[in-house]
Amino acid sequence: MKKKEAYKTHFKNLDEMGKCVGKELGISEWIEITQDKISVFAKITEDEQWIHLDAEKCAKESPYKTTIAHGFMILSLASRFSYDTVTIE
Repeated sequence: MKKKEAYKTHFKNLDEMGKCVGKELGISEWIEITQDKISVFAKITEDEQWIHLDAEKCAKESPYKTTIAHGFMILSLASRFSYDTVTIE
């Protein structure tokens, strides 16, 4: 899969933005989700389940064979992605 180039959509006001409901507004820069970032998120949210932190156990027991990021961690990046993809004057 070829990576698309990042781009941003600029709006003069919120009404103009409303006309784009259902359309792609932009593509953010890529963010690397590292184990260090996952571990910090686990600690501050007190969600330290093995599926996020224990690489050895994941290699043996997880269908993914590695740790995975928290769903809420990915969701929490939505605001960061919006800053990368949309501006309103």
